[in-house]
Amino acid sequence: MTLPHERTRSLIQARELLQELSKDSALAETIRKQAKAVLRHYPSKEEVLQIGKRDEMADNVFGPLLSSDVEYR
Repeated sequence: MTLPHERTRSLIQARELLQELSKDSALAETIRKQAKAVLRHYPSKEEVLQIGKRDEMADNVFGPLLSSDVEYR
């Protein structure tokens, strides 16, 4: 089972990976363009943490999906 802080960290790390791919001149231009296109609609770290904060405050039956804290535990 994936915990909320693990899911949150993965989303943030995925954005960082996409940013790296979009700037890597060793990669094909089509790959860099795809990474840039995805990044246009991908949430920032701040947005992911804000969603986590809202999620933690909500009264969800299954608990929060994301976390507002991504400290490495």
